[in-house]
Amino acid sequence: MAVFNAAEIVEPLDFKFEAFVPGCNGTIKEPDDSQIARFWADWRKLTVDARRHAEATGKAFSDADGADGDPGEAITALDDTDTAVELHKRNAEIHSALCSGSPSAEEILGLPMRVRTRFYSWLEQEVMNPEAVAGGGNAQVRTLRSAAAG
Repeated sequence: MAVFNAAEIVEPLDFKFEAFVPGCNGTIKEPDDSQIARFWADWRKLTVDARRHAEATGKAFSDADGADGDPGEAITALDDTDTAVELHKRNAEIHSALCSGSPSAEEILGLPMRVRTRFYSWLEQEVMNPEAVAGGGNAQVRTLRSAAAG
């Protein structure tokens, strides 16, 4: 009989920032439902704030850049350096809170922008839609006949 083993269904959320933030490696504590809900609420607010600031300074956003868009893209669209830096800081704080503070916002900000953006994407993917590991279910795998077999 197949067994669902919750301890083995997903991989640990290990991170290694060592290449850019010396001594910064660890495992992110699995976020609870309230952390995930807070993350999405804060992330949406950040995106709305970035959009409003950009529009107030004459930057137009297309409909595709709506409130549900990527805050990183909205931040990048800003010409105001101080505002962009503040929004990057808030984005790091939002992601750090999802990680229960490890890594910290300061450690996340220690990563170069391209690496930081990839960390955000990885974290969101792993938390919101992780790929299950072997033994995570009992789905039957069927071999399909090729079209050439007739």
